[in-house]
Amino acid sequence: QSIYRFRGAEVRNILEFPDRFPETDIIRLERNYRSTAPILAVAGAVVDNNQGRLGKTLQAERGEGKLPTLVFLPDQETEASFCAELIEKSLHSRGGAYSDWAILYRTNAQSLTFETELLRRHIPYKVVGSLKFYEREEVKDALALLSIMVNPRDEIAFKRVINKPARGLGQVTVDKIIETASHADSSLRGNLLEACRNILPELSKKARTGLEGFLAVLDQSRSMLTAEGGVQKRSTVASDRLTALDGGPGSNKITSDRLTAGEGLSALIVYILESSGIAEYHATEDEIAGTQRLSNLQELANAASLYPATAEGLAEFLEHIELDRSLESGEEQNDSVTLITVHNTKGLEFRKVIITGLEQGVFPREDKQDEDLEEERRLFYVGVTRAMDELYLTTCALRRMYGRTNYNQPSLFLSEIPLDGIKTLGQIPRGFVPGRTRSPLSDPEAGATAPGVSGLRAHQGPRAPR
Repeated sequence: QSIYRFRGAEVRNILEFPDRFPETDIIRLERNYRSTAPILAVAGAVVDNNQGRLGKTLQAERGEGKLPTLVFLPDQETEASFCAELIEKSLHSRGGAYSDWAILYRTNAQSLTFETELLRRHIPYKVVGSLKFYEREEVKDALALLSIMVNPRDEIAFKRVINKPARGLGQVTVDKIIETASHADSSLRGNLLEACRNILPELSKKARTGLEGFLAVLDQSRSMLTAEGGVQKRSTVASDRLTALDGGPGSNKITSDRLTAGEGLSALIVYILESSGIAEYHATEDEIAGTQRLSNLQELANAASLYPATAEGLAEFLEHIELDRSLESGEEQNDSVTLITVHNTKGLEFRKVIITGLEQGVFPREDKQDEDLEEERRLFYVGVTRAMDELYLTTCALRRMYGRTNYNQPSLFLSEIPLDGIKTLGQIPRGFVPGRTRSPLSDPEAGATAPGVSGLRAHQGPRAPR
């Protein structure tokens, strides 16, 4: 299977093999010892829509089992809450272990909402194939910028970002700034930003220019915060990369060619990341290493959209993050829920699997057509077949993307699953009928008021609830 096309894998090597070698015998390995029959049926129903495959029909050696469950949810917070509550109730009623469970998602950036919910419920978890969200380098850089803006005496944050990306400041200069701050008058003692201003005349032209630019970004960022909670339009000299656009009464939308921000505090996050050079720095790393650092920065901006663009809103945002980080024990437990991207699950298996974010534009990703869409479908197949006993599929009517809450259509893959092969929970959007090759949704707002976790009702059988 080619699910690593971005790393150079090519499915045609499999498909064209019999043509290149006419005497080839094709032996299909169809006996499956991991999953129950209903889980394999879901996987097969979706991947059968691919044209580029030799084809096989898996037979479950373990026989029948519990029907997979498709869950329609109102938003990503409810999705995370549903996953956590499902795990808790399962352990309390049927026993088992946290390690029986895996929560799968399309990209690493999606882990943030689940990490936050599991931390607050004191459910142990581990992130496989990546660091925990707040331990990722790019996220630490972004938070350091925000921290030094709020608290100019934060020496750790200052050291992290003062010369990242390089501004021509050597270690001797950085040490001198810190020393200057420690010997300042009592009112300014420890204020590293004021120490920077005081030391400017002593620096070389390159270092002075770099440091002036850093201070200008922080000054401009502060000025963007207003008492009304709307981000003010930026100065045109602050950054030629950004454009301020009207985003409704009392607010402005700031965009760049890398990150997008919309509501609340998210615009400030995008501005400071772009103007400081941090976004460009990590975009370059993405190009070199094939990482998803920008996606993580975008997810941080998405999270900030829940807070007002005021000094108090920024402080509250940072306080909530610090609270979440303080809940981490620092020691990874063996018995813990696994958070993992679908790509990283290849070769693994779990008793109970929840595949999340099954919406158009999320999974499959945006603008996936033809061969790319077929690769996404193979990826979904891999995720489904990681489940041994239980499979849950979740889709949200609303999801925060690019700093705004958007209506979403359920994933095309969900419409390819026969209704009699799954249970459904929640309110099915009007016009969505599982078992079709296409989802004919025309009204994205239909079904957006699905009940919360405790109000979800199970429905099983050939007729979908309306």
